[in-house]
Parts: sequence; structure tokens; C-alpha cells
Amino acid sequence: MLAVQGPIRAAQYIRMSTERQDLSVEMQRSANAAFAVLRGYEVVRTYTDEGISGLGIDKRSGLKALLAQVVAGLADFSVILVYDVSRWGRFQNNDEAAHYEFLCTEAGVRVEYSAESFSNDGSVAATLLKALKRAMAAEYSRELSVKISQSHRAVAGRGFWCGGASGYGLRREGVSKSGRTLGRHGYGDPKEQGAHTRLVEGPAEELATVRRIYRMYLRDGLSLNEIARLLNAEGIASERGRPWTAPIVKTILTSEKYTGRVVRCRTRSALGAAARPTDEKDWQIVDGAAPKLISRRLWQAVQIEMQSRRRPPSRQELMEDLRRLGREHEYLTVELVGRFGRYRIARFYEEFGSLHEAIRSAGCSVNARQVAAHKRPRRPKSERRRASLARDEIMLRQLRNAFIRHGYLSHKLVKQSADLPDPASYAYRFGSLARAYALVGYVPEGRQATMIRRKTRWATPGESDVLVAQASSRFGDGFVSRSREEIIIDKLKALLEEKGKLTRDIIDAAPNLPCAVTLISRMGSIGQIYSAVGYVPGKQQAGALTRKKR
Repeated sequence: MLAVQGPIRAAQYIRMSTERQDLSVEMQRSANAAFAVLRGYEVVRTYTDEGISGLGIDKRSGLKALLAQVVAGLADFSVILVYDVSRWGRFQNNDEAAHYEFLCTEAGVRVEYSAESFSNDGSVAATLLKALKRAMAAEYSRELSVKISQSHRAVAGRGFWCGGASGYGLRREGVSKSGRTLGRHGYGDPKEQGAHTRLVEGPAEELATVRRIYRMYLRDGLSLNEIARLLNAEGIASERGRPWTAPIVKTILTSEKYTGRVVRCRTRSALGAAARPTDEKDWQIVDGAAPKLISRRLWQAVQIEMQSRRRPPSRQELMEDLRRLGREHEYLTVELVGRFGRYRIARFYEEFGSLHEAIRSAGCSVNARQVAAHKRPRRPKSERRRASLARDEIMLRQLRNAFIRHGYLSHKLVKQSADLPDPASYAYRFGSLARAYALVGYVPEGRQATMIRRKTRWATPGESDVLVAQASSRFGDGFVSRSREEIIIDKLKALLEEKGKLTRDIIDAAPNLPCAVTLISRMGSIGQIYSAVGYVPGKQQAGALTRKKR
């Protein structure tokens, strides 16, 4: 009698770029479900990317998870259902879309499109249509990008805001097509459907802070870091309640929108590519598109001051800054100079050779412990090299002793052993934990070897033999390169001699042995383990083994 074959297991991939898109998640689910019923498929997995562009794969966690399952051989399905070619992706390079589909096909999982007019069966017609559809999907994105860019340029030319966040001291306000005010938007709030956005003045305290920042920089001569520290000390928060930093202060000092002028298109990042600066002739400059918080003359004076401050500070200016800090603090440290100083720490090293020498030249006090560390003679390079090699030998001997005690090595065992360094230390000193294994004579086998090869570059068979030979010379005549099974059998024999018998419970309770389930998976059965050790179970125990085997 022939067995009734069940439905073919399938997974579905669903992608939607925006929440207002016609190809909604439910529409794609319905189309895939109807297609699955028609073809005799059972949808058992769903991978979704909602609100994510199809131009690339970096942000598409759903597609990456799907490909990872398929490539690793962990997929419990043989078909992937996709609504159409554009849902798989609008990759600007058609070969990229083909590559991801090829990975699935190579792993024995085929991709089928539920709403396309062709069957993805590998025929010449299907291949040509699919390539054409991929080119059309990519071209649609390119055309849409140009249309959106032109639309934004036209809207911005009418004085509306087409950027992102408004910035400190400003707020976004919705405006209907008839010019009616719709209210202010909070940070991250979307604009109303069919409406425009314009910039308006923010709270009065923020306006005062913006003007104060310009005065502190131009009139008082404070640096960006000093302005940020002063505002934080007074409890004044920046945009979104964050603390002030030098980059935030610099943004306010360099942004032309505080003068009422909005400058757009300084950079271009079309179709997900990295942003690139554009020529000045391509910039879009719109006067009056933002409220005027400072005068144009004041803003230009600040830009001139910034240019003059960009020259490297002189030796005298560096010492004056250290003397200023010395008057405010008992002694100077690297942390203190880096936090409260006007100049970068690296500048002191470039001019004086070291920060300690700069502080000494300025006549300031230094922490006594720092003075002692500075005067401590540095060991010769050959001596440091010998000490490093000695540390390597100690680490390998500790790992070798753990191998002898337990009969195996693993990342978890090394991490949990109190007398061993962290696995990251072995990876840093020897290239990887797997290479450290080989240097002490342990060569992983089976599933552990497969997992190691997936995660890191493991030695080739010839290289592995070389490393084991190095281990033999390192540990002397007493070194014996044995397999994991040989070491475990010796430990089982010692356990048998101690207990007088062997059972699964006795093996599980032994602290220096893997559990019985692990041994059975490696050696076949509990009876084969007993035979390898030379243990003859009693009549009752042998009967139980026979019944279980049957």
C-alpha cells in the first residue's frame, strides 16, 4: 500500500517599504496563501520586513534570517513563496538579487513568485522574464528617487521644510494646502497627510540659549567644549533633553537656518548610497524659510573666528592652557586635561613629546604616582619578548592540564574554569581558541570541529599535524597525542576501578567526564561503552540493556 504524501512545507517572505504602500502585508499573505493551496504547499514559516526599502539587504533582518537558515541547512521547508520579484528586492545590481536566489536554490530550496505571470522553473522564458522584472524593479526605484528629489526641491522653494528634525530653538508646524495652521509637531511626529511643514520659533528659553552660545563663542572666546560644560553645569538640556557636547554646539554655530536662510542639497545620497558632497552650484538656497534668530553679520563673524581657531595652537598657548588648569586644580592628570582643557591631548604629545613634559614645562604640579611611572625605566624589547613567550608557555600548559583532566576542551569549559584565562585571551595570543587547542595536542572532531570551522578559520589537516608536532616538542617526551575517546576510556576505567561497576547515573555524577548521553552519541550505545572499558554488567543490568536494545 502506498503511503499518503503530505503537503510540501513552504516559507513565505513578505516585504513592505512604507505603511501607506498598496502591497500591504495582508495582501501579500492572502496571495501567497491562495498560491500555496493551488500548488499543495503548507506555509510553516513567515519572514517579514515591514517599512524597509528593498534597495539593499543591510537593514532587512527578515531576509537575512531566512538566508541564514537556508544556507546553514537548518530550513525545515523546501519552497520560499514571494509575492513578486520586486518584493524580493529592488537591488540596483540585478546580479545581487540573483545571487541570493541562487544561495537558496543551491541549498535545495526553490523560490516561487505567487503573483508573477511566469513559473520560476528555470526555463529560458522564465529566466528572461525574471531578469527583465528585476531590471524594471530597479529602474522604478531610480525614477521614483528623481521624482521625489524634484518634488522636495519645488516644495522647499516655496519656503516649506523638507528636512528631518527642526533643530534646537526651532519647531516644525503643519500647514494645510489652503494655508491653515494645523499645529506644532513633536520630535518624530509625522506630518499630516497632504500637508506641508514649516519652521517656527521654539520656546523663549531656547531662543535665548542660542543667542547666548553665539555671544560666549565670539565675545567671551570660549571653546566648544567650554560652552558645552557651562550649559551642562547650569542644568540646561539640548535637543530632546540630551546633554550638550562640542558637536552639538558646533552645529548651532555653523547652521545657516538660524539666520533665516535654509541651504539644501549640500550632499547627495541617492538610492541608499553613501552621502557625497555636491558642487556649490547645485545647492538650493531659500531665504526666509526659517525664523531669523541671529543676524547674518553675527553668523559670518563666527565663521571667520572658527577659521582663525583652526590653526594649530602654539607652544605658548598650550602652556597657558595648562597654567589655567593648574590654577583651578591641585595637580594635573591626563583625564583632567582631556576633560577641561581647550586642546586635544595629542597636540601636547606632538609639541612636547609627552603630556608629563608639557606639564613640567608649564610649571604645574603632577601626581606623584604619574611622576614615578614616567621615571620608571622601560625594559628592553628583547626582555619584553622573552616575557611574552613565557606567558604563552604558561597559558598553553594550563590548557594542556585542563585537557588531561577532562579529556576534552570547549569554549564553555575554558570560560568556566577558574584556573584558565578567558577564551578571548587565547584567541588574542594564538589567533583563535582552535589553534590553541592544536598547540596542546587536542584536535576537535565531529560536530565540534564543524562548529569551529563555521565560526573561525581552522587549521588545514596538514597544518593541524604541524601544530600537534609543535605540541609534542613543547611538552617533551611525556607528551602523547591521543584521541578524545582514548582519554575518556582511561577515565572510565579509573571510575570502574573506584566504583566497582558502571551505570549511567555513576557516569553522570563523575565531575571529570561528559554526561552519558554525550558519550552514547560519540560511541554508539551504553553497551559499546561498557565493552570498550572491559566492563561486564551483571545479569540484571545486562537484561535491562538487552530489553532496551530490542
